[in-house]
Amino acid sequence: MKRILLCTLISALLAGCGGESHGNDLEVLDENTSLETGSEVNGAVTSAIQRTVLEGTWQKQCGPVEGAAHYDFVTVSFSYGKFSTHIKNYNNSDCTDLFNEATSSGNFALGGDVLLSDGATATELIFNTIEYNGAHFDDKEYNIVYIDKDTFYAGSDSFDSPTQWPTSLDYSSPFYRVK
Repeated sequence: MKRILLCTLISALLAGCGGESHGNDLEVLDENTSLETGSEVNGAVTSAIQRTVLEGTWQKQCGPVEGAAHYDFVTVSFSYGKFSTHIKNYNNSDCTDLFNEATSSGNFALGGDVLLSDGATATELIFNTIEYNGAHFDDKEYNIVYIDKDTFYAGSDSFDSPTQWPTSLDYSSPFYRVK
């Protein structure tokens, strides 16, 4: 269940676009600050006093969950190196039969550029989930993100090791900025 929800979050966050490329608007944060208290994680760092273009609230509209028989609606918020998610899972494609909700929160960090198989340049994104549905949690996910105006796409896969990064985006599940 943990893996399904994390994969849902990551794929929802990291879905990519196939349109024209305007370059990646993400900025890499201060290299002397980390995900939590100043230690560096795989070269990716963030600061509680710095902002990125991920700042704000993003939503992935109701859609199928890959490898599962349900649909979800995902909201994720980024603020000063912290993230929170709210996922609503539904039994039907019009997302009216709610059967489960999940929340998570933690820290995130941006890393270096990743050249994708389609020629676009994405940015490494590390999530360190520290709370899941109110319980303590400790899980790191390694993914990529690409922003085109008010739409962001996540990698088609996520990994639990800093030695692997996605090489393509999931263009079928974009997130749209809502504020």
